[in-house]
Amino acid sequence: MLNFIFALVFGALTLMGLGSWFGWLQGVTQIETPVRLMPDLRSRITWARGKGPILVEVAGTPFAGLGEAAVAKRVLDLLDGVPAGLAITWTGDPAEAGDPAYRLRLVFNPQGGDSAAVCGETAGGVAADGGVRLLAGFCESGRTLIFTRGRLGRVTGPDDRRFAELVRLTARGLMAMN
Repeated sequence: MLNFIFALVFGALTLMGLGSWFGWLQGVTQIETPVRLMPDLRSRITWARGKGPILVEVAGTPFAGLGEAAVAKRVLDLLDGVPAGLAITWTGDPAEAGDPAYRLRLVFNPQGGDSAAVCGETAGGVAADGGVRLLAGFCESGRTLIFTRGRLGRVTGPDDRRFAELVRLTARGLMAMN
């Protein structure tokens, strides 16, 4: 709800031509409430994590001069211990995954607009404003089970604490079984 209010206020300020005065607000991490597309999500996540490490698939890079493999390694480092309380291990290697059909997919600066299609979405390039848009979902084969979107303005690089917050909060929101 707070993100909605923030977006509404910032949008109004921008329309009034005052958005640039409050440009520092653009650095705030915004993550939408995850949308479940499958009613038995809890049992699927439990089953997948019981089979072994869950595959993490990263598409795109939000940072100029940094390749997708380097971003994927950073994301895997950030996911260690996320979400707290669930014994989930992550891998970037399909051969090491307990069942590679189940995967956490993170698409940086996605090209398309259909969030429910995150499991097949293509990534875009580096955003001109230096920000990061993230479309993430938990997938079973090509089907999206749950997804969310996040946004971050003016990120300095993969070691920026706000980038870490975006990745961790997104994964926690998708995988927490509340």
